[in-house]
Amino acid sequence: MGRRIPIADMRGLIVNLFNASAKVLHPGGRLIFPNPLKLEAPERSLRLISRNPVDLGGFECQLEMWVKD
Repeated sequence: MGRRIPIADMRGLIVNLFNASAKVLHPGGRLIFPNPLKLEAPERSLRLISRNPVDLGGFECQLEMWVKD
């Protein structure tokens, strides 16, 4: 998540995750991941279903579930 091992472009990494997920998921497919940033999917085919705070051993992030339309 970029805390223990620095990630130079965390925002770019997550945007790439959204883009790749939109390409490979079938309609109704789900992407579930702990998002350390408050980002929305740049890909319109992904719709946010839930977002819940979670503590990952010292820092909080949002556990998100996205569904491909």
